[in-house]
Amino acid sequence: MKSQERYKVPGVYFAEEALPSPPRALRTGVPAFLGYVNAKKDSPEGLEPKLVQRWPEFELYFGTPPELGYLAYAVRGFFENGGEMCYVAPLDRKLRPATEALRRGLEDLKELAEIDLVCAPDSVLSEDGTTLDDMKQMHWMILQHCHGMDVQEPGEQSQNNAAVGMGNRFAILDCLPAVDLSKAAAEWSDLTGTNGAIYYPWVQVKSFANDREAKTVPPCGHIAGVYARTDRLYGFHKAPANETVEGIVDLAESGRLTAFEQAQADPNGVVNCLRAFPGYGIKVWGAHTLSGQPEWRYVNVRRVVLTVARYIERAALVVAFQSNNALLWARIRRQLNFVLNDLFLQGVLQGSNPWDAFYVKCDKETNSQIDEGRVITEVGIAPSVPNEFIIIQVVQAAGEVSMVAR
Repeated sequence: MKSQERYKVPGVYFAEEALPSPPRALRTGVPAFLGYVNAKKDSPEGLEPKLVQRWPEFELYFGTPPELGYLAYAVRGFFENGGEMCYVAPLDRKLRPATEALRRGLEDLKELAEIDLVCAPDSVLSEDGTTLDDMKQMHWMILQHCHGMDVQEPGEQSQNNAAVGMGNRFAILDCLPAVDLSKAAAEWSDLTGTNGAIYYPWVQVKSFANDREAKTVPPCGHIAGVYARTDRLYGFHKAPANETVEGIVDLAESGRLTAFEQAQADPNGVVNCLRAFPGYGIKVWGAHTLSGQPEWRYVNVRRVVLTVARYIERAALVVAFQSNNALLWARIRRQLNFVLNDLFLQGVLQGSNPWDAFYVKCDKETNSQIDEGRVITEVGIAPSVPNEFIIIQVVQAAGEVSMVAR
């Protein structure tokens, strides 16, 4: 309607405008599982990733789990621990070496925007002829996929896997088979990367062949379920630790550790351990990334940054190809402030008020070269750090003893 038709008499008129609607919540705790399925389902058409939302769907799509492999155990463990949605990407068992099959599988994950976790339980499968060097190479490939181009494998074995890099996913890695914690920590001490964490030991679960027998499998699927359950109950900003792991008969032999043994075997905290606590069950006892950088030490801090980046990317898409001027900069600031304030109100960011929790800077200072076709926005956030150490101070005075937790 033209303005002269709406306003026929001079005066003051009020027009109502709706505020931007809150951003649609991103689904987190959605893993992609890569591994081998039943050979009868291993056709070219069957190698495409499939959405699985409950355990019976896995059997429907992929048939009876093969005797050789850990994929089915990982997916079952994911749902046993509260997972609700995952993607299963079957690998082509005909491709050799196994690194090539994994590369193809990671390539197939590029278009799945819902994924934020990556697990490859069959990357530590030794019964099919895969060597320890192959396993290490595959874990580097997974880290490269999650990081984008940030992680490069040292030495001459480096391959050009940057093409599958995403930069916004988190890798849940398994320790190598048949190693103790000290060997696992030494083996992985050379790994770098903020978008990944490794877990020890392997776990014993009911076998598909005979539910009265136990099978030792890598724990990544169960851990992914813990991530998903924690995200749903508390939010993705809560560290996925001190959480009970379901669906486990026991830890692998020699996998039971005391706090002293864990500290002695892994003084740098490279590996996250599963620990058995009498009366409390088996718990995830650690939330460290593979990064040696203090600011990226914790899994939840890194996942907050990755998830916030996904929120920002989605919010920023609406301003693509707009005129690069002060009006655009103001619109970007308004849009991102709205998104970050909503996350602050959810408890994702720390601080007593929004300006302590985040800031958004998009102005002439950040965009001094407006003729380059780029809009540069600086965003700062303050994720919450987990309460990893609880110190009990015992004060003994004459006739009384007091304890203070801090």
